[in-house]
Amino acid sequence: MCREPDSPQLDADDRNPAGRRWTACETASLIDARFADLEPARAEFMGEGWDFMAFRVNDAYVFRLPKWTHCDASLRREFALLPEIARRTNVPIPKYEYVGETEDGLAFGGYREIVGDPLTPETYAAMAPDGRDHVADTLAEFMRAVHSMPVAWADDGGVPHEPFGAVYEETRDDARQYVLPRLTPEDRAICERMFDEYLDDPANDAYVPTFLHSDLVSEHVLWDHATERIAGIIDFGDMTIGDPDFEFTYLVCHGDLARQVLARYPTDDPERTLRKAWFFYLTGGIYGVAEGERLGHRHKIVDGWEEIRGTMPHLRGMYAGRERRPMVDAGDAPASGRQ
Repeated sequence: MCREPDSPQLDADDRNPAGRRWTACETASLIDARFADLEPARAEFMGEGWDFMAFRVNDAYVFRLPKWTHCDASLRREFALLPEIARRTNVPIPKYEYVGETEDGLAFGGYREIVGDPLTPETYAAMAPDGRDHVADTLAEFMRAVHSMPVAWADDGGVPHEPFGAVYEETRDDARQYVLPRLTPEDRAICERMFDEYLDDPANDAYVPTFLHSDLVSEHVLWDHATERIAGIIDFGDMTIGDPDFEFTYLVCHGDLARQVLARYPTDDPERTLRKAWFFYLTGGIYGVAEGERLGHRHKIVDGWEEIRGTMPHLRGMYAGRERRPMVDAGDAPASGRQ
C-alpha cells in the first residue's frame, strides 16, 4: 500500500515549525477587513499541506492562506491561469471569487467549495467497475485538457520548467546521503538500480515539454460518494512544465488506475510510463526526507519515509527476476509527449 504526503496525525507545530500559523480567528478578521460582503466571516480550519492552510468560510468558500513567502508566486499563478484551464475541461476546478493580500503583501484567495472526499486507494478499490471506469475517463479527459495548454501561454504565466535530468542527479546525491544508508542491502540496490536506469536512458530527455498539474495526490482529487463521480480537482500550486509521464506519479498507488487511464490516454510505451511513475514516486519521498533534514522539518521527514517504505514492496516485486536493463529497449526511442 502506498502512502501519500500530508500525514494528518502530526500536530501543527510538528507539521511546520517555522512557517506562518493562521488561526480561524485571524483568518476571519482578515477576510472581514478585505471583503465586506462576507462579513461577519465564520472561518473553520479544514487542513493544510506543506505551503498553505485552508479554511472553510461561511460554510460556502475555501480560503487558502500562505505559510511561506515563496507561496505568493504560485498562488498568483493560480489566480491568473485557472480561468483558462476551466474553459478547457469539464472537471470542476477552483474558481477564485475573492483575491486579496495579507498585511505582509502575500496573496490569499477564496473559491466556492468543491465538496468531496479525497479519492484514496481504499475508495477506488471499493468501487464498482462502472465507478472505476468513470474515474479513469474523467482523469484522462482532465489530462488531455491540461496537457493541451500551450507551453508559451504557461511560460507567459510564470510557470516554471522542471529540468528532470538535473533534478534527479541531485536527488540521487540526496538519496546516498540521507536515505540509502538506512535501507536494507536489497532495497538499497533497487534504489541505485532505479536511478541508474532512469538517468542512463537518453530517451528520458526526449519528452515533449508539457504543461502539468503535477500533484494529483488523493487529497487533490475529490470524490462525491452520493453521485459516485469525481467532484473536482483542486490545488494547482505545483503547476510546472515538464515530462508528461510525471502526471501518472500518484495514480500508480491506486491499484490498476494508472493502467486504466493509460488505456484512455496512451503514451508511446505504457509500461515504461508506469516504471517512470514509480521512480518519480520513490524520489518524491527521498526529496521529502532530504528537504526535511536540511530545513529541520520533521513532518517532511516522516512523510518522506512513509512514501519510501510504502513503495519498496512494489519495487521488490517489480524487480524480482528482472534482468538489469534500461527503461526502454536499446535504439532510438520516441519522445513521450502527447499532443
